[in-house]
Amino acid sequence: MDLSIVIPIWNGEENIKRVYEQLIEVLERLPLGDYELLYIDDGSTDRTLSLLKGLRENDKRVKIIKFAKNFGQHAALSAGFKQAKGEIVVTMDNDLECDLTDIPKFLEKIKEGYDLVSGWRQDREASPFRGVSSYLFNKAFSLFSGVSLHDCGCPLKVWKRGLAKEVAKSGDIPHFISSLRDYSVAEVKVRSYPVKGSTYTLRRLLGLAFIVLRSLIKPPSKDERGEGYVIDSTLM
Repeated sequence: MDLSIVIPIWNGEENIKRVYEQLIEVLERLPLGDYELLYIDDGSTDRTLSLLKGLRENDKRVKIIKFAKNFGQHAALSAGFKQAKGEIVVTMDNDLECDLTDIPKFLEKIKEGYDLVSGWRQDREASPFRGVSSYLFNKAFSLFSGVSLHDCGCPLKVWKRGLAKEVAKSGDIPHFISSLRDYSVAEVKVRSYPVKGSTYTLRRLLGLAFIVLRSLIKPPSKDERGEGYVIDSTLM
């Protein structure tokens, strides 16, 4: 399989249809072979699962992992990486903050030989608190990893399969961050827009910062590594 799109989603019923439609429009313009859309329902309590099942009924490229409870975005991504079959893995949020038409630019960088291509959101609206928090987190990330990124929290990233599987296998964020110096990483500017109906955006920044700090002291649990879930084969 050429490509896997991994999309963590939590209570995202408002955006599912339009994100799916825009994503398909972008992917169908690319010279791809087989691809899959892998949604990880992170314990949603709204109509997320039923809407995803509706997508799957009409498009068998849609696959669903259902968490019994909310484990957080890191666990959802880890689970997605483990199940992804594509040689290239795209990670994104279900909120259209990042312009999906920029995905081809990421894929071109992967073709150049990079292991990871990370987005750098442009024209982004942010409060002073958020701006300072993001700046400090990016600086800390660069210090730990040896890789300089302007926007390490950007949800739109493209990974080579080997690196994605390494992340899933380790389940240890500090280990992964420190090992990034062994991989080639590029950054691509991506257009960004005000987010409507996002449930992960603020939680992503705070949650990731918390997990990184705690993982420096204590190894991650099975849930945090994305192992505490059961797959319903009818959804895959």
